[in-house]
Formats: sequence, structure tokens, C-alpha cells
Amino acid sequence: MRMVRLKFPLLVWEDHDGAFTARTLAGADAAAVGVTARQAVDQIKKHLEWIRKTDGWLDPPDFGDAELCSFPVSVRPAYDAGSGVLNYGRPLAIRVPAVVGRREDGSFACVLPTLDSRFECDSRNTVGRVTNDHVRQRLDGLEPRALSRFLASKSYRLDAVIVSAVVRREKPPGPALKHLRSVAEPLGGRSMQRRFGGVWQRDDEISTVAGRLQRERMNLLLVGEGGVGKTAVLVSAVRQVERQSSKDSADRPEWAAAVEERFWLTSGARLIGGMQYLGQWEERCEAIIAELGEIAGTLCVDSLLGLIRAGGQDPSSSIAAFFAAFLERGELSLVAEATPEELDACQRLMPGLASLFRIVRIEPFEPLAAQVVLDEVVKTARQPGRMECAAGVPGTVRHLFRRFMPYHPFPGRSVRFVRELFRKLGREGVREVTVDHAIKEFLRQTGLPEFLLRDELPLDPDDVRRHFQGRIRGQPAACDAAVRVVTRFKAGLNDPRRPLGVMLFCGPTGVGKTALARALADYLFGSGEAAARLVRLDMSEFGGPGAARRLVVQPDGQPSELIRKIRVQPFSVVLLDEIEKAAAEVFDMLLALFDEGRLTDELGRVAIFRSAVIVMTSNLGADALRTIGLRRDDAPSYESEAFSYFRPEFYNRFDEVVTFNALDTEAVRGITRLELAEVSRREGLVKRGLRLEWNDRLVHALAERGYDARYGARFLQRTINQEVVVPLSRWLVDRGRLRDETIGLDLGGDGRLRCRLGG
Repeated sequence: MRMVRLKFPLLVWEDHDGAFTARTLAGADAAAVGVTARQAVDQIKKHLEWIRKTDGWLDPPDFGDAELCSFPVSVRPAYDAGSGVLNYGRPLAIRVPAVVGRREDGSFACVLPTLDSRFECDSRNTVGRVTNDHVRQRLDGLEPRALSRFLASKSYRLDAVIVSAVVRREKPPGPALKHLRSVAEPLGGRSMQRRFGGVWQRDDEISTVAGRLQRERMNLLLVGEGGVGKTAVLVSAVRQVERQSSKDSADRPEWAAAVEERFWLTSGARLIGGMQYLGQWEERCEAIIAELGEIAGTLCVDSLLGLIRAGGQDPSSSIAAFFAAFLERGELSLVAEATPEELDACQRLMPGLASLFRIVRIEPFEPLAAQVVLDEVVKTARQPGRMECAAGVPGTVRHLFRRFMPYHPFPGRSVRFVRELFRKLGREGVREVTVDHAIKEFLRQTGLPEFLLRDELPLDPDDVRRHFQGRIRGQPAACDAAVRVVTRFKAGLNDPRRPLGVMLFCGPTGVGKTALARALADYLFGSGEAAARLVRLDMSEFGGPGAARRLVVQPDGQPSELIRKIRVQPFSVVLLDEIEKAAAEVFDMLLALFDEGRLTDELGRVAIFRSAVIVMTSNLGADALRTIGLRRDDAPSYESEAFSYFRPEFYNRFDEVVTFNALDTEAVRGITRLELAEVSRREGLVKRGLRLEWNDRLVHALAERGYDARYGARFLQRTINQEVVVPLSRWLVDRGRLRDETIGLDLGGDGRLRCRLGG
């Protein structure tokens, strides 16, 4: 050992809140946050000096000629509903800072400090392409909330600190692992430890995986629901194996003792990333297998199904098929993950592939163990010495997820919730996290009203009924059905294995079926972030062959509109408009949705609907209504028509069959008043401080002119637009400077709208 002065390169960046972060680019791994850039850099230096005093030495940084670059990367966000990840919507553009440097052996290394990642590349010219592949692998499939912390910061700059330290004797050079480092990252490194944190109550599973990796070196398949902690178990097992390997290094060649990274994490997408020509990815995979053989290494992938989907046009030409021969001959050691549904899909798409693996099941936690884990997560997240945590927070979080998201296996979703909660409140300067903080954050994310989250808050069914009757006129039976859904959910008596409600709204068009679905969505789920809480599908688009597949998958293999939206916000009302027009195979698929609250595609990807209300509308029987005007006593029996049309096994899955009748005179006038009130809340009036008033004569005239039993209230909306909105617009344009006034609306002698100031 010898004493030298080591120069550690840093990247320092300022976020939009004015805080500065500094991170080392090579050598000892360290990061710090400060009010000023100098404060953050000084903290890095103190930390490196502490490592020197504690360990007795520092690893020298192998990173010269550092150059700061920035690359735009397009990633697709997603929401995880418990099994796999499905992309949705248009890509999100993220600008990622990267620092490129040359190592002593002449190779190039790239560090992505904001992602806590580093990799090697062939030359500076390939950095952009490799960075794009690497970032997409890391960020594709994350929720937008998680992606937000990777958005571009205010500024970036390179810096350095110098520390005097003892360095260890240089290790003999080992294999370069050039191809492996370009598409994978070591699973036992500090970055993985920070990413997955501690693992509790999994000692048996960790010991099982570690034993098989170390002694038998077999191919393993970790099977468990999404969120149970498969990757966290694997990371902990790898650490255990590598610690034991370092103790046994005396029995290995000297260069082999220098290779401390035997387990490498990648994915199907990364293995083929940047490969444009026939045979390119096969050559890369052969080189990776050869490099793994040199170090007795193991390749780990986050999804076995991802290997089947990547590489070729079908499973027979995929990466999985390419690897199969090497697995059979023992030339490749592979660890993969899968959910039970993905395992079924793998066995269907590539029979025999799963038989090459020893399966290890990772089961969800029992309630007592889950609470212990959550307590430990809170202790870690609160950063002792910086934040306090009220005693009831872990129990409250566990209760909220068990009560409102019982289909999400523990610990995944709830652990992320706790860490995001503490991180958010820490940025806001909160010193103690309370139960109220946890409830408000859960409310913000789900949109559920506070009276549902707090058991101590009562719910008066009469108040709920008045709420719905204030928005839906002339349909008391339908409003009562909505009240029953709300009260059942409040009491916690809904079946956790099914949607919150499965309802059929039948009746003529334009009488409030869609309006009640929207009112139900607003009442149950309208308290959080602004988001579309009503997912509406026109079922006439799902007739004919292949309709069931179109319901869950687009032609390009991406998730359908329904799946995307329910992944974005599982707490929603799903409106299946004119359900009778769907194909018979769609009815068969919906049976599983009604019974189990989930839809599964042919690749084993699952979308959960157990936090949603399913509403179907039907116009069956409306053809029998021929009278133009208001409600008649001889109206058709819509419920009987629906009973005759749908198969018994489909009809019996409905929780409620609600009949909407044609509207009477008073109901039409009430709807007219609601529509006029909606006009008064439009932006052009509100931003100018203008208020509308109207009299009963206008209401009665519009109701008489605008209602037709065949078209319902939709024709009334058109009438109000033509006879009120259009002339009012012209009147306001002529008075462009009008502000903070009351405008009275009435009918003139010619039957046209008249506007006047002063109400």
C-alpha cells in the first residue's frame, strides 16, 4: 500500500427548487445534497475522508478526460396493476446528463449520475445510442410520478475533490467483459443496494436462492406476483454469494479474485438494443455467453417472457430460443423472473423452456410479517435524525392498501408509497410524518373521498341520494342504485375479488345513463389529482372477429385504450356504451372481468379492475318507443328486453339492472336548469366575472322546444347551444370590455333570446 493524492471527478447539478446535488463519477461511490454547490462538494470530501479512516484506504478513480454530455431519451410511462408492466400513451421526453471518460486500459466509460448507472462503450461515438438503450431499460414502465425525479434539472457542471489516501495494491487484470458491461449491470453493486434497499422477513427465500446459485449454479426461475419482491430477494442472495466468494478467493486464480461481479442484470430489450442487422444480436449474445464463461458468471433477466418476445418475429426466433441450446448444454447460467400468468404464457408459447429452470416460489407476506416489513421500511425512509414518524403511520398505510388495494401483493406498492411520502415531505421541510399526511397522499393518488378513507367519518345515505338527484333529474330508481354502490363500498362489504359494482343501465337514449355514470365517477373518485375518472368505450367498435383481442391489445401489441386508462387510474368508472352491440367473444371475456375483476391477454399480462365500477348501457327495447313527447304509461319494459337478449350466465353477473324511464315535464325542466348552469360556468364568462340569470319562461320554452322522447336530453343540449349560447356569444363579442356584471336572459316577443345587464 502507498499514500497518494486522489482526484475524484464529480458532477454537480441544481434542481428547480434551488438545492444542489453532487455525486462521484468513479472510485468510491458517494452523493450529497446541499443548499449551495460548495456545501454539497464539501460533504462529498468529508464522506470520502471518513471512508479512508474507516476502511484504511480508498479505491482510486479510473476515469480521465471527463466530458459532460446531454442526450434526449424518449421513454414510455406505465402503471403496474400487480402483474407485469404495460406501456401507455405517448412517450415522455427526458434529457439525461452523461459524463464520458477514458479508463486506464483505453476503454471508454459512461456515467449517468442522475440514474446512478454506469457502463462501458466502444467509443465516444456510440455513447448516445448506448445511453438511449440503457435509459429506456431503466425508466420504461415506471409510473409518471416516479419518472418526474429524472426530468432535467436547472444546471449541471463538472467538479472534483482531492483526498490523500492509502491505495491498495493494484489487482491483476482480469477479463475486460466489454460486451457484458455494455448491456448489463452488476447485480451486487452499491447502486443495486440503494435501489432495492433492505429486505426483511425473506431469510428463507434468500438462503434458498443463494444456496442454489453458489453450490449448484443452476438455472433459476423466480415466480411470484408482481410486487412481492422477487428482484429484491435475488439482489440479497447475490450479495450473500459474493461475500462468501470473497472469503473463498484463496482457492481461485489471482485474477479471478479481482472479479467481484459475477451476476449481471439485463433484459431482452437491452440485449437487442442498437442491433440493426440480421445476426447482430446473436453475435452479441454469443460474446456475452463467452465472457460469462470466463468468470463463471450468471446472467439475470427481469422477465423470462421478455426473452421470448425479443429478437425475432415469433418465439422460435427469439432470444429465449437462442439461449435454450446453451442452457441445455450447461454453457450458460441464467436467472429469470416471471409472474404465474407469465409462466403460463411461456409454457404455451415455448413448451419445454420452463423445464430448463428450477422454480423458486416467492409468496406474498402474511399479515403479521407484512406489518413488520412496513415498520422497518418506515424506519429506513425517515432518515434517523432528520424526520420523525408518528406511531400510527405504518399501520395506517397497511390498512389503506389492504382495504382499498387488496389485489396488490405486499410489499411493492405500499413500500413505494411510504418512500415517496417521506421523500416528498422531506423536500417540503416537514419534520414529522403523521397519519393525516399518509391519508392525504393516498387520497391524492387514488381520488377517493376522505369519508371513505376515514372509518370515523359517517355517511348519510340521504345526503348521497340528494347529491345524485341534484345531477340526475327524473330517475329516482337509478339514483338509489348509485347510493347502494357507495354505501356498500363505505361499509367495506364489496367483494374484494370483483369490481366495486357491475351495473346495467337500460332505457331510451338521452335520459341520463351516461350522466349518472359520470356523476358516480366524480363522487367516488373525483377528490384527487385531475384525471379522467370515466373510461368510456363504444362497444359497437368491438363487434366481429377478433373483437375480444382488440379489447385488450392493439394491432402493434401495445395495450388497448381500456387497459392503458385503467393502468393510469384503476379507481375509475368503466362505461361500456351500447353493450348489446359487442361480439359474443367479448361477452365471454367480460365474464372473467365480472367474476375476477381482471383481464389477461395472451402474453399473461394482467390488468386489475377491482377498484373500478363497471357500468354498461343498453338501448334494447327503445325501438318500441314511437311517441314523440313526454313519458307514457305504455313504455316498453327495457329490463325484460335485456333479460331476453343476454345469455343467462352473462345476465346473472350483474349486481344491478337499472331501468331509466322517459322523462316527464318537470324532469326536463330540471335538466334545462342544469344545462343553463353549466353554460354559466364556462371559461369565457368566469374569467370576466360575468354571471347569468334566467327566468322560468325561458326554461319552459327551451324544455318544450328541445325535448324529444326519441333523442332524450341530447337534443335539448343542441337546442340550448343554438338558442342561448350562440346569440349570447354574439352579444358578448359586441361588448368586449364587459366585466363583473350580471346578465339577465329572457325571451323576446319574437321568441328569440334577449340579454340585458343587471339581471
